Amino acid sequence: MKLRFQCPLNGIPCIAEWDEEGEILQFDFEDFEEAIKTNTKQEIGETVYWCMQNVINCHSIHQANRHLDFLEIDERFKEKENHKSVNTTLKNYL
Repeated sequence: MKLRFQCPLNGIPCIAEWDEEGEILQFDFEDFEEAIKTNTKQEIGETVYWCMQNVINCHSIHQANRHLDFLEIDERFKEKENHKSVNTTLKNYL
């Protein structure tokens, strides 16, 4: 799962990617080629460091969203719509 946000340090467009299987949340530039055209070397370096510094293992989408909140990123991952709750599945079975 991916979402777009702006780096809290300097506003460079970035993406957050939560790998459900690997249980890791990582960050990267949304478009590195565009970023190097429109930002200073210092801003690029700050963003690279920020992205590397904030990688974290997250065992659930809830943990990934809590980490985004901790980093003061407003965007959130959304639960997949096609997952039925256990209660709904049990009701249909009974």
